[in-house]
Amino acid sequence: MSPFPPTRELLPHGGGMALLGSVLEHGPTHTVCSVDCAESELFRESDGSVPAWLAIEYMAQCIGVHDGLEKHARGARPGLGFFVGSPRIVLHADRFAPGERLHVRADAVRKGGGLVIFACRVEREADAALLAEGQVSVFEPRHPEAFFSGPP
Repeated sequence: MSPFPPTRELLPHGGGMALLGSVLEHGPTHTVCSVDCAESELFRESDGSVPAWLAIEYMAQCIGVHDGLEKHARGARPGLGFFVGSPRIVLHADRFAPGERLHVRADAVRKGGGLVIFACRVEREADAALLAEGQVSVFEPRHPEAFFSGPP
């Protein structure tokens, strides 16, 4: 049994958009999650494969899980974060094979003013082959409720 809460409890995603499996590893500056491509129903092609561009969403969700674990440790609920960009993503595959299991790792490399930059990678579980890598930037507002309160 995993010492970590289920990823669905750590992310504000529902239904078919919760794409990660379990948390495999977590530390103050990094998190590693599993992905079973067969679970990515909304994005699965007719042959059962998943397009490799989905790696960006896997990375973003791993970052969200990282933040969720940090908040969980403090007794807080998962927060709201905004995907800012991924200027340096390299996909080393066109697609992920049907039923392939992946590991997604996110390492925080820079933080300031609510903006956090993560170095991320997606590897095939079976042989640790690097399938995608790059940087992902996210913004976590101090007062997320302001984004939903309407005009001032």
